[in-house]
Amino acid sequence: MKFFLSYHQTSNLFYKIFIWVSLIGSALIIGFSGVIYHRTYQNIQETFLQSQHNLVNQVKENLDQKIQMVEYAFSTYSSTQSFSDTMEQPFSVTNYRQVREINSQLAYIGVMGIENASYQLVNLNQHWKIEEGSLKQIDDTEFAAFQALIDNQRYLYWLPEDGYLKMVMTLPVFRQETTALGIAEIQDHTIAQLVVDHDDSFLNIFHADGQLLFDNGEVIDSDLHETMIAAAHGDGIFTDKENNKYVVTQSDYNQWYHVIRLAPASVSQAIRELRSGLIVIGSLLIFLFLLVSYRIAIVATSPINRIGELLKPKKQGQKLEVNQLISDIDQVLHQNHDLAVKVEHQKPELESLFLLNLFRGCISEADIHLKLS
Repeated sequence: MKFFLSYHQTSNLFYKIFIWVSLIGSALIIGFSGVIYHRTYQNIQETFLQSQHNLVNQVKENLDQKIQMVEYAFSTYSSTQSFSDTMEQPFSVTNYRQVREINSQLAYIGVMGIENASYQLVNLNQHWKIEEGSLKQIDDTEFAAFQALIDNQRYLYWLPEDGYLKMVMTLPVFRQETTALGIAEIQDHTIAQLVVDHDDSFLNIFHADGQLLFDNGEVIDSDLHETMIAAAHGDGIFTDKENNKYVVTQSDYNQWYHVIRLAPASVSQAIRELRSGLIVIGSLLIFLFLLVSYRIAIVATSPINRIGELLKPKKQGQKLEVNQLISDIDQVLHQNHDLAVKVEHQKPELESLFLLNLFRGCISEADIHLKLS
């Protein structure tokens, strides 16, 4: 720009035209690029949100399916005659065959249900339990804790523990009297593997009553949690104070809320190349528009400069001002008017002088017709 301005030193009008045209063109280019960036950002964000919605639905369906299989396996086992006979026996270390049969059944439940989870069978009538393949007796404290858990209103309980999520199921399912408990301890890392390949592996699972069942290191703030619980069905997209977006879906099976986060950095990283491309293209367009502005300024000021040179030659380095040019034109018009008035006043004298020269013979015969015209 400095080269362009130093090349054309004739008029301030050049600077005004060049600067204003450049500013308007640059503003239009920047504004247009901003609109493209914003719309593209919104489209990419919507695509990411849809992808997150599909992911959280996949997590929900996988987890629901595994839990249903565990419930079905415990429920089916509790309806067998083998289970009824087992619940009536006070096991001891000598009942290794029966213990082995129960362990086989628990292993089968593990194969059908959730991998890397531990399963237990608790006999409330005989005060024993099978845990990690071993027979253990239940003391009074542990028995009281199990009894306090049962309220005869539900058959399934979820207890978040340190490092795992405990599932407690009253058995048999289809009888009012509870004689046993089926327990599955699901490790947190097993649930976390459902989103391990995701860029932002944030996952929260809440019970319908708002109880946090699972988190992988971070938990949504209380305000967002209340908003999510208050929303109809809990499904939708929620935004926290830091502009992080959370995709929430509620399970139809157990009414759990599954929450996955979409951080703004994920979208920004996805459109980084687009942003760089827009900057490069916008810079080139602005540079080209500066050249066009320079050419427009030259074309617009060239006639004025030519008029100024004809009216009043400039000194070297002197700029031609538009106001000065207008003043010079007014002066020329005024002088022409004065000259016309003087000529009009001198017409009689010129006519007398012509006649006098004609009578004196000072005008040749060939010039008479020219002088008369």
